[in-house]
Amino acid sequence: GPDPVFVTTPAAAVVEEAAKALAAGPVRIPRDPAQDFSRADNVSATLGPANAERGLYNQRLRTLPSGAVVPVTAAGSVVLAQAPVAERDCPAVARLRAAGAGLIGRTHMVEFAFSGIGANPHYGTPVNPAAPDRHPGGSSSGSAVAAAAGLVDFALGTDTAGSCRAPAAFCGVFGFRASHGAIPMTGFLPLAPSFDVIGWVARDIDTMQAVGDVLLPPDADNRPVDSIVLLADGFDDLEAEVAAAIAPARVRLKNQPWREARLGEAFLAQALTHFRNLQAAE
Repeated sequence: GPDPVFVTTPAAAVVEEAAKALAAGPVRIPRDPAQDFSRADNVSATLGPANAERGLYNQRLRTLPSGAVVPVTAAGSVVLAQAPVAERDCPAVARLRAAGAGLIGRTHMVEFAFSGIGANPHYGTPVNPAAPDRHPGGSSSGSAVAAAAGLVDFALGTDTAGSCRAPAAFCGVFGFRASHGAIPMTGFLPLAPSFDVIGWVARDIDTMQAVGDVLLPPDADNRPVDSIVLLADGFDDLEAEVAAAIAPARVRLKNQPWREARLGEAFLAQALTHFRNLQAAE
């Protein structure tokens, strides 16, 4: 699959051992269901030293050899299994490396990112650490599994219609979808370009923010907010605990010029139809 995973703190002893093995060349990892988070037949990456003074850096990786050899994404499909190695990092990975993140490898994903449950008929379905008897969610299934299992600190993924957020929810970690166009998609295999974005998953909100500080563009418009529209549809089915947690933020928003609106079930149904048609066409 295409989704890179990174470690910035000592997530697990297995990470360092795997990194040393990967530095020596392609390896085959046994199909242990408890660690079925990575493509066993196509793992080829090394970790290089980075600037230790940058925030996203693991001191334990300082001694690993420099230079990365990472295959082009196979998109979870045997069709692209023999794709040549990448000649350079995509912009998202390059930014993270420059900030000191260490690339660990690649993860499982749904074939061509076209499903939300996380299953893959070719390479197997990664085990959901939060509920081993249930699907991990998709399409960035391995990213969420690797983060939830503590094998990495965060992992990249793509999100067209929930492909980072859904597996994050399934596995009990945080998932984020960036605004469309906020992060260059160069080097990512598209599903539906009108909707595709880069996202990431992690176990804690501080790591989520640290990754966002690296990948997301700065806010170029610091003008005061003219008005706020609160879409009540998005809050109708919240669990009581979640509603209570966001209540203070809603109160602060109401101190600004604001109004409440509803899209309505008819709009949402129509929007879903349009999305499906556009996604299928692309």
